[in-house]
Amino acid sequence: MSISSLDPLFKPNVVAVVGASNNPGSLGFSVMENMLAGKFRGAILPVNSKCRSVQGVLCYPSVDNLPLVPDLALLCTPPQTVPALIESLGRSGTRVVVVMTAEWDGEYSQSYKMLAAAKAHGVRLIGPNSTGIQVPGIGLNAGWIPTTPRPGTVAMLSQSGSFTAGVMQWALAEGIGFSHVISAGDALDVDLGDFLDWLAVDHTTRAVVLFIRSLKESRKFLSAARAVARLKPVLAIRAGRRGAFSTVTDGEPRPEIEHDIVFDAALRRAGILRVYGTDELFEAVETLACVRQIRGERVAIVGNGSGPGDIAADIIVYGGGKLAVFNDATRAVLATASSCGSGRSGEPIDLGRDGNPTRYGLAVNALLQDPGVDVLLVMHTPNVSAPGEAVAEAVCGAAKGRKSAVLACWLGNGGSGRVREIFSSAGIPCYPTPDKAAHGFLHLARYQRNHDMLMQVPRILPRTGDGRDGVVHELIYGCLEAGRNLLDEAETAQVLRTAGIPVLDTLMVADAGEAAAAACKLGFPVALRLAQPTVARRFTVAGSSINLASAEAVRTSAETMLAIRDGQESGMPARLVVQKMTKQGDTIMLAAGMAVDPFFGPVVWFGTGGVARRLPGDYVVALPPLNSSLASELINRTRFGQLAASIGGEGVRDLLVALSDMVIRIPEISAIELNPILLDGGGAVVLDARMSVERQLAEERRLAIRPYPVELEETLKLADNADVLLRPVRPEDEPAYARMLEHLTKEDMRLRFWGVFHGVPMSVRSQLIHIDYDRDMVFVAVRGSGDAAEILGMVNIMADPRAREGEYGVVIRSDCKGLRLGRVLMDKMIRYGRERGLDAINGLVRADNEPMLRLCRKLGFVVLGRDEEEDDILKLRLTLERVESQGWWKYDGGAES
Repeated sequence: MSISSLDPLFKPNVVAVVGASNNPGSLGFSVMENMLAGKFRGAILPVNSKCRSVQGVLCYPSVDNLPLVPDLALLCTPPQTVPALIESLGRSGTRVVVVMTAEWDGEYSQSYKMLAAAKAHGVRLIGPNSTGIQVPGIGLNAGWIPTTPRPGTVAMLSQSGSFTAGVMQWALAEGIGFSHVISAGDALDVDLGDFLDWLAVDHTTRAVVLFIRSLKESRKFLSAARAVARLKPVLAIRAGRRGAFSTVTDGEPRPEIEHDIVFDAALRRAGILRVYGTDELFEAVETLACVRQIRGERVAIVGNGSGPGDIAADIIVYGGGKLAVFNDATRAVLATASSCGSGRSGEPIDLGRDGNPTRYGLAVNALLQDPGVDVLLVMHTPNVSAPGEAVAEAVCGAAKGRKSAVLACWLGNGGSGRVREIFSSAGIPCYPTPDKAAHGFLHLARYQRNHDMLMQVPRILPRTGDGRDGVVHELIYGCLEAGRNLLDEAETAQVLRTAGIPVLDTLMVADAGEAAAAACKLGFPVALRLAQPTVARRFTVAGSSINLASAEAVRTSAETMLAIRDGQESGMPARLVVQKMTKQGDTIMLAAGMAVDPFFGPVVWFGTGGVARRLPGDYVVALPPLNSSLASELINRTRFGQLAASIGGEGVRDLLVALSDMVIRIPEISAIELNPILLDGGGAVVLDARMSVERQLAEERRLAIRPYPVELEETLKLADNADVLLRPVRPEDEPAYARMLEHLTKEDMRLRFWGVFHGVPMSVRSQLIHIDYDRDMVFVAVRGSGDAAEILGMVNIMADPRAREGEYGVVIRSDCKGLRLGRVLMDKMIRYGRERGLDAINGLVRADNEPMLRLCRKLGFVVLGRDEEEDDILKLRLTLERVESQGWWKYDGGAES
């Protein structure tokens, strides 16, 4: 069902309040009172069989007696009455119902009946247990919360009525306004993903804040969140952060992975900035409303005192930022502007107590021209010789037109008054204290990192076709048929090698003498450990040894291990693993693996290895798929990230990418632990590994983020017999797409974009290039490769998040006509629509675009009529016959089967 079906919720003309009441304190009284107090400009129709009027408004005995069809109905009646009311409203033509009724515990049958009635009549259902909907811009206060919010540009979407009520009251006192306040309630029908889809295209919303308790459809939520985060800031608070889940289950205790760490990784990957308090939430919203993007994290701090600057600098550096290093020209200007002679790099700049507007202007101008400065924080403390307003105007004048981000901190009057107005008009956030200013920068830095991750689209390489995947498949199912869920030592090593994960050369032996002989055969130094997966403490000093340099050392260590093993219950024969080691300078023990989160599916974890792996919380988590950039980001989030990078960062980065790829290629893997991983100057190599498997993961445990669909790539020949690669668009295609648009004539621009443009706006280009493959698809026709690659044409199909229909658009380079490229692209799009299971493809074509109309008729499109708003636009539709789906959304070894 289209998200346009939510339009009556946010833009109603007629609202019915079913269960409206004259009894103060009742739900029906509060909702009706708020509707009247909000000064809603549409019709308000109270319904109550016991009243002639409610709060001075003529009342109707039932929904069947209403003189107008409500666009929106607010239900304030007991649970048992709701299904029948929805049935009646649906028959009359009402499209959206908000169920505010609470106390639904145990009313599962009523919930089922309510949802069935809504679906039968195409009614969108909000709730139950919703506090309502507020749209201050149109005076709609359709809820029970006793606060009328101010109009604004921030949308709040919440799963908690009490949180919503508290924030609305707090925001009113702080002067913060909202474009929408939405309470999702129990979300039987419309959920967070649906609301995010609607807010993504709402022009009155500039930022979205979320209060999240739990998610029912994590992949749908992430897909919608990624879509809106590409266009506007999204910030989130989460409640209910408790809980954890296990990794490999093999009888050995090991730390669990916390759900909240996975949730945080999911939000980060979706480009969402997570905060941990209400004050922080709206401070971050204010910052991001003024500054959306920073070039880097090098900060320059300048002010008329050293103390506040030092406080801000400490917080910034501790939070991961860097103080800027200035060039010679900047230092010379700063030395002149400062009475303290301050021009040192990597330190806050003190202009002195007599720092006047002129000196501030000189310093700001010089710092914003320095290529080593990404962000400038300007600070001011009250001073008779340097009035705050005059200095603020000087700063804004010097900063005008500059690309670097500017933040301001005016101690004493930064939170209100004329100073705040000056900075607000210049688009510069202003803070009252150094710590708030520093945290404002850290919000920007975290947001930028998350936004960069959002734009990453890892590409999973296709199968090699050499038969190795088939061998792994037989190995895993042979293990399952034998009743085992844990692969043995040799099986695990074989799977890892097939995936390109380096594993040490290994020999299996039965006693200390064989271990010494095997070590001599492999060459010293060697690693030695117990092989049995059921033996506990195998990563202790007695259960595993590395860098053994002689046969005697191997024999002694083996005897100790076997003695420990014999002291434990085991019906399996003793086995030892001897592995060849390469020693090249410093080494570090790491660990990595994969586990399945109940909400977000497979996740990759990484952290300290060896015995230290047992320490809880000493790890980081990411959602696959990973590429080199995302793997590097994962490594850098650990406390030893810089050390690992200095020893052999590329090796561990490549290992994590290969691990992610293996998780996607082999869905039968349910958990992996690679511990320890030895990292030295020669790279990263796995010393020990555990791997558990099960029958292919169920649908609810699939990947939360769909990787680049390499299986949709194909090479075809055009009319001139030249090869062209048809493939999904990638983020790095944006420059090539811009060059393609330069080859369009004004007439072609008019026909495709419905007007003559000198250039397609960046926002439009970004939406076409940075897509979520789980919901939309854009195919490009590419000639050449590398930097010389050219995009000759593009077709996009945007599938409605709820409906089984899509809408297409196509553009061909003006100098590439006559090559049948339009037919090739349209055919690709239609095949994709069928495979995805769409019922129909719709399009809008100008009436004078005869070439496109001819092509569409040949492909089976029919003209439905003219557009209601633009008479020269024709509406076309192609009905797709049902085909047996090949499951394009399910990834299976490099080609989603």
